[in-house]
Amino acid sequence: MDPAIKQYIGLQARQLHGQIWSQRERLFPNGDWTPTQLCDPRIACEVLDISYEELPYIDSRFARADEGKVLAGLIDRQAGRIVVSDALPDPVMRFTAAHEVGHWCLHPGHILHRDMPVSGSDVPSLRSEIEQQADYFAACFLMPKKSIIKAFQNRFRVQLPLHFTDVLAYWLSPNDADSLISAPQSSLAREKALAQCTGLTSQRFQSLADEFKVSVGAMALRIRELGLVSWP
Repeated sequence: MDPAIKQYIGLQARQLHGQIWSQRERLFPNGDWTPTQLCDPRIACEVLDISYEELPYIDSRFARADEGKVLAGLIDRQAGRIVVSDALPDPVMRFTAAHEVGHWCLHPGHILHRDMPVSGSDVPSLRSEIEQQADYFAACFLMPKKSIIKAFQNRFRVQLPLHFTDVLAYWLSPNDADSLISAPQSSLAREKALAQCTGLTSQRFQSLADEFKVSVGAMALRIRELGLVSWP
């Protein structure tokens, strides 16, 4: 994706975060909110005045002939709504919803748009340009750069980028540390190990993927995108 387009998409996601933040007292009148809630696609829809629905089944009449009948997400601009299937695993449902919000914000010419399940783990180069854009918006919205860097440093307590050592590889994968040391960069093996890590030495913590309510693959790609791990 063109760097200028990525910069624009990142700005759109940050502006949406800003809108949510500015309305936080209305959205969370009891003051009981967490940073992850500020990245909730449902809250984003409320701020954007979009009707958000979660249904177990999206009517197959909305599907194109080449898509089959399994739909996970839908934007219907004329009806002012986004629909997401709640039959999906929670991280996939959340990423799909953020992906649909991305389409809504980035692609105003799409009046009726449908999507298969989106986990955020797909290799970007295998996706169409507009799907890459919606994926990137979802990643920026669900996993804000500053929040990810702060959470990453709080867990691993290192200067960035993190350099892999034999000791770190052992703590992350005690039964097969060599696989992380020798993993090719294209494998995302190190990033996935960090994304799902729940403790180092005597320290225990919630995994990055769980904290931000995304799949391990989506968090691994975000770690890669932000350059938090050095190679070799």
